[in-house]
This record gives sequence, C-alpha cells and structure tokens, in this order.
Amino acid sequence: KGRQGSATALQISVGDSELQLSHCEEIPGLAACASAREKLTCLLPSQEGRLFALVEVNAVSVFRHPEGQALAATASLQLPSTGLGYEVLGAAATDHVVAALTPTELVWSTVDLTAHPKQRPAPKKKASQEKLPMGIDREALLRMLDMRGED
Repeated sequence: KGRQGSATALQISVGDSELQLSHCEEIPGLAACASAREKLTCLLPSQEGRLFALVEVNAVSVFRHPEGQALAATASLQLPSTGLGYEVLGAAATDHVVAALTPTELVWSTVDLTAHPKQRPAPKKKASQEKLPMGIDREALLRMLDMRGED
C-alpha cells in the first residue's frame, strides 16, 4: 500500500542472467481497491498497464488505469456457477482481453478502453458562516433564537 491508497506498479523483464526494472509507476487508488478484497490471490496488470485485473478465489474484477481522472472504469467477468460455487484457477490480462480459467471453462471478455465513467462534479463550496442568504444579519438571528429559547 502506498500513500492515499496508491500502489506502485513495477514492470520487470528477465535478462540473460538478471532481472531488470523497465518501468515503475504509482497508480492512484489501486491499493485501496486491492485491500478491500479479502480473498485476493493475484493482481494482474495488462502489458501496457492500461488496466488491472484483481483476481480473487471466486471473482475477477477489472479496473482501468485512472489516467489522472477522479474515477476509473470498472467491470467484472461473469463467471459460470457450478454446484460448488465459483472458483478461479488462473487468469490473464492484456490491454484488450481479460480471461479466467475455472474448473469447467475458460471465461474471457474483451475490454473497451474507450469507455469513461461520468466524472463527479467538483464539490460545492460551503457557504461562509459569516454571510447568510438574503442578507440576513447573523448576529440578529442568533439573538432572536436565544430569546425564543427563554419562552
């Protein structure tokens, strides 16, 4: 886990006799998404890092890289229901397809990277405590309310 729910994604390549770090990037919100899953078995980034699959014992959730936005697109694979429930034996992710192997079949889905969630509007600023609507005098209102409590 990183600061503010971020995670650091490392891309490592295998050389002739050593591992090489080829890319390192902080991904906002990824650690928060991963830590909310009790049965997380694997976090799979796609080859280009445009999406991430969170693989659990019984589910696969897909999160797109937020790319500076407040919200990122999400999806999940629809896994087949067996008499024993769902079970994910393995998974793979590319920038275009996410797949999961279950005891009965290989489930896969294409990923639409053009989909964008509606962004929430910026929070409205709270009204100043000094100014009340319609020009009402704050001090006069407080005095009036204080006197009313004595009735």
